[in-house]
Amino acid sequence: MDYDPFKGIYHMKSRNLTSDEKLEVVKFCLGNKLDYKLTAEHFKLPYNQVYQWVKKYNIKGIDGLQDNRGHHKTEEEMTEVERLKRDLVKAMCKLECLQMENEILKKRK
Repeated sequence: MDYDPFKGIYHMKSRNLTSDEKLEVVKFCLGNKLDYKLTAEHFKLPYNQVYQWVKKYNIKGIDGLQDNRGHHKTEEEMTEVERLKRDLVKAMCKLECLQMENEILKKRK
């Protein structure tokens, strides 16, 4: 039995790559008939990372390989509902802070 899911490419730490490097990995995998294991071994990446990048590439193209974590919509990108929800959350936070401040002031008297 030569399959062991806890060794080698199945239990490897991932590393940060640029979108161009990810695209190179995806193209290599696609060029090798979706051989994820071969691609993972060739680029020394975890199998699941290669699989996810190919999956995202197939769904969204090169945009799927962009790392958008931490990206927040600009005012123009937001819908009216999203703006209202954001404003509501801000108002609730402000109200909570004022209530805590009131409680502190009451305890000092």
